[in-house]
Amino acid sequence: MNNNNRGTAIIEFVIVMPLFFLMLFGMLYGGIMLHDYNGLNELTRAAARAGAIEQTDDDTKEDENNAESPTKKVARIKKFITDNGNNYMLLYSVDNNTITVTDDQKINEEDAIVVSVSANRTDDIPLIVEDLLPQTISSSMSMRIEK
Repeated sequence: MNNNNRGTAIIEFVIVMPLFFLMLFGMLYGGIMLHDYNGLNELTRAAARAGAIEQTDDDTKEDENNAESPTKKVARIKKFITDNGNNYMLLYSVDNNTITVTDDQKINEEDAIVVSVSANRTDDIPLIVEDLLPQTISSSMSMRIEK
């Protein structure tokens, strides 16, 4: 009996290699996505906290002639999010039109602020497993306004 096993290791490697790299890149990008999701949660929490502890009672409109204009406090919170958003995330970025801030909510009969932010996936980084990652991630935080 002639036991000729030459080349079997290469064939096995070629069969297993694509699955191994798919799992490797899936775990890598999944970890980055979870990092970005936690960063978005932290950004939303920091923005809600900044709005909750702001001591000024600035309910004046940013544009007095426009009834739909946000208050100066809401505008400052949105600016905080857009200025700091990319410091918290790698694959996702915050766009100004995906930020919602309402400062007229109630939590247990007390005034509260609610901040909601969505971040879209950027196309800056080539993704091997891009169909597995969500296109947008969202976070929402509500905090009681300190008096």
